[in-house]
Amino acid sequence: MAYNEDYGIQKFYLLMQQAGLARDMQMRVTEFVVNGIDNLNPDDLIFVKTGAVTSKTISVQNVSFMGTQLQIPGGVTYPNPWAITFYCTQNYNIRKLLEASMNDTYNTSTSTGDIEPRDLSTYRIQLSLLNDSMVPLRTYTLFGAFVQTIDPIDYDATGNGQIKQLGAQIAYQYWESADTEEGGLTPLPAPVKRDVPNKPVNLQTILGL
Repeated sequence: MAYNEDYGIQKFYLLMQQAGLARDMQMRVTEFVVNGIDNLNPDDLIFVKTGAVTSKTISVQNVSFMGTQLQIPGGVTYPNPWAITFYCTQNYNIRKLLEASMNDTYNTSTSTGDIEPRDLSTYRIQLSLLNDSMVPLRTYTLFGAFVQTIDPIDYDATGNGQIKQLGAQIAYQYWESADTEEGGLTPLPAPVKRDVPNKPVNLQTILGL
């Protein structure tokens, strides 16, 4: 039987050289805009330790006909929330910013907050996938984002100096992906600031408390 080189090791190795292989450290968060704070700047985002390009799922509707289960595509769902982990710095700057954003959403001391749906073009998080030269090749943008949870930070007086991490869970509406333009970041629409009434919304009034 003749050897088919299309299925051999050499062909695989050649194509692997041409395409390259994605590595676990070749992702950066290049935009992080949520309510209550300005976009986290690069000096903050450099401390991102882990994050994931999230998934999405097409729901399936089952239709039975003549004993056969037919699979019919339905709507799309996006897993929520999206998780991110930072190295925790001693100035706790990122923790303070995330707390400020959550207080902007709901402030317990005043029972007021910004609880309206998030503007899709303003509040967004952009993930950039990089090549071996650290050039962005593809971006994933999460739209309508807000901070849902700040994870606890555990301390131990008997510890050996372990570096602490700061985790957060971000809610969002949906995501879109795009290839970058000539190795640059994907251009996004200019942020549209939503008008917020001068008078804060009183949640107790809304809830009839």
